[in-house]
Amino acid sequence: MNSVSLNERSYLFCATGVDEINAGKSFVASPNPGTDNLTLRAKQNFYNAEIKLFDSIGKEILKGTFSGSSADFNTTHLTPGVYTYEIILGNNVTRGKWIKAGN
Repeated sequence: MNSVSLNERSYLFCATGVDEINAGKSFVASPNPGTDNLTLRAKQNFYNAEIKLFDSIGKEILKGTFSGSSADFNTTHLTPGVYTYEIILGNNVTRGKWIKAGN
């Protein structure tokens, strides 16, 4: 495994996927890579956080809100590829990558 630091983020590269590691990060996407579902887990409970999922060309393909510490999404209809999630809570925005693997 190789670890690379870019700006304030560190990336850990391994044979099965890419895990973004950031000590200040509030959310984790799992499984990553995944196939049929995406779960976004928070380190604490949130109320009315807005979630958006974008495809590789930046088109918004999912949008919703959640309250609590996790949100689950059915991703069976998505094609394999790299997706970007964005979580908006007040003035704070968290972004991350999620990989949809082939079935």
